[in-house]
Amino acid sequence: IAAKGQLKKGIDYLIAAGHLTPSPRHISAFLKIYQSSFDPDILGDYLGEGGFDGADSIDFWNLIRFNYV
Repeated sequence: IAAKGQLKKGIDYLIAAGHLTPSPRHISAFLKIYQSSFDPDILGDYLGEGGFDGADSIDFWNLIRFNYV
């Protein structure tokens, strides 16, 4: 994944195609398994970008970050 924002689009695509479930646990497991395939800056941007537009979204992104770590 080379460009900023492409990781989010890629994960959204995998969810839409049914290859990844939209749960924080599964998303974080995917990121952990394939972390060596991602640029660390892009992975950090992805983990840091979400959860700023509502309580449910904040909880969802916090769970992704928690499970990833």
